[in-house]
Amino acid sequence: MFEIDSRQYSTTVADAQAQVAQAQASLNNIRRDVARYQHLAEQGGIAAQTLDTSMAQSEQVQAQVRAYQAKLQQAENDLSDTVIVSPVDGRVGVGELSVGRYVQAASTVLATVSTVDPVQVRFSMSENEYLKFARMGGSPDAWGQKLKLVLSDGSEYPIMGHLEQVDRGMANQTGTLTMKAAFDNPQQLLVPGMFARILATGETRPAAFLIPQRAVQELLGKTFVTVVSADNKAETRAVKMGPKIGNLQIVEQGLTIQDIVVVEGFAKTQPGSPLKVMMIGPDDLAIPGAK
Repeated sequence: MFEIDSRQYSTTVADAQAQVAQAQASLNNIRRDVARYQHLAEQGGIAAQTLDTSMAQSEQVQAQVRAYQAKLQQAENDLSDTVIVSPVDGRVGVGELSVGRYVQAASTVLATVSTVDPVQVRFSMSENEYLKFARMGGSPDAWGQKLKLVLSDGSEYPIMGHLEQVDRGMANQTGTLTMKAAFDNPQQLLVPGMFARILATGETRPAAFLIPQRAVQELLGKTFVTVVSADNKAETRAVKMGPKIGNLQIVEQGLTIQDIVVVEGFAKTQPGSPLKVMMIGPDDLAIPGAK
């Protein structure tokens, strides 16, 4: 990515190499003296103290060689660091550095590199959502393995992701739990800084019966809906509602698949009143004024 002027570091390496070579030569010379003194000492030709002094000098110079070798290693590391490479594969940000510009260690940011395959998505879950998942018996290890990603244009990313990290607790200011998920990105469609929504499946109910939330009426702690009777008249029906799914809600008791639920206009309709029914489907529920 970058190359820093290495002339100063090359000189330091050459100086360290010379120090190591000089110290190594002194060590070799002293080791030869030690070998000769040992031979003479065995024959009684020199005092034992002379041999001990020579051996001590050998150990001292050997330690000096190791010290110079460590300095040489550090100098070589500094020289290799003048060629700067990214520790990860990814996308580099548009930098402001140009050829010839000075940089300062620990203060100048050379570049910012973000991994692109896989990408990490950071998102938050509200306290109520967390409690909902927890009460359904779903730990993050269970529901966090098949996460869906909905992009800002409403399209769904074709590859599922998985949860990698969950924060230790709720954020005090927002009351949310921060999480991090990973998604494979072989086509590099996802880039750092994009916004998306995470979809997680907490509970699956096959053949669940859902109705629009706005069709549900609450009175004195009980829940009712208005249905169309066999002779096209309004009929109030007590129901037991389940979890909410978007703008819909699951009906657990009180209705069958044959019942026709009044979505709008029930507030002005008394039980037994004749109705003019206009059937609508799920796609019509978002249209203002649909009946």
